Amino acid sequence: MAIHYADIIEYLLGPVERVWGRGIIAEPLRYPPDGSDAIVPDGEDSIIASMRTRSDVDVQLAYLPSGPGTHFSERTVHGTAGSMSIPPDRTDGDVVVTLGDRVLSGPELVEAVGDHLRLSEATVAVLGADGTGGKGASWSVVDSGYLAVEIDDFADAVLSGRPPEVDGMGGIRALAVVLAILESGVSGREVTVDEVLDGTLHAYQDSIDATLAASSR
Repeated sequence: MAIHYADIIEYLLGPVERVWGRGIIAEPLRYPPDGSDAIVPDGEDSIIASMRTRSDVDVQLAYLPSGPGTHFSERTVHGTAGSMSIPPDRTDGDVVVTLGDRVLSGPELVEAVGDHLRLSEATVAVLGADGTGGKGASWSVVDSGYLAVEIDDFADAVLSGRPPEVDGMGGIRALAVVLAILESGVSGREVTVDEVLDGTLHAYQDSIDATLAASSR
């Protein structure tokens, strides 16, 4: 899941250049619902990291989906002129922009963005001309609508020969950001994403590669 968040970070703020963080096991014992013996996980279920983008934007990522208690979700972008709050994925929540005393969302935010807003025909079909529709729909309807927009973009890219909105390099970079965080935890130092992309740093990956090699024999 952290790969999706890394992709969103790069979509909003540009390429991540360097990271400092680690993966952790937040829930050291897992109890099956059938009451059988507890399972001891050996793979990280959470990530905590500080990042710096190429354009010198600082990013904090804390993804801890496991463990007991109430799960908390917050996604915000802070700038010199204000802040932006982004709703959870695949929901009918609003993007909220705060500019001093002004709080903009829905049609007011669309009006403020003006001509910079460009929606595909599929997006308009799902969310309306200004992208604010779909309120009150069930999760399955909201989810299928967003998936339809993604599939439409991919199909149009294939038919027209253009790159999709998220191409293969975008996927590789998102994976590399997460692996850089895990490599940082192993090495105990700041790690650049390029070190992972070009294979310079691979201590965390080595055990995975060894297991894959053994299973293919």
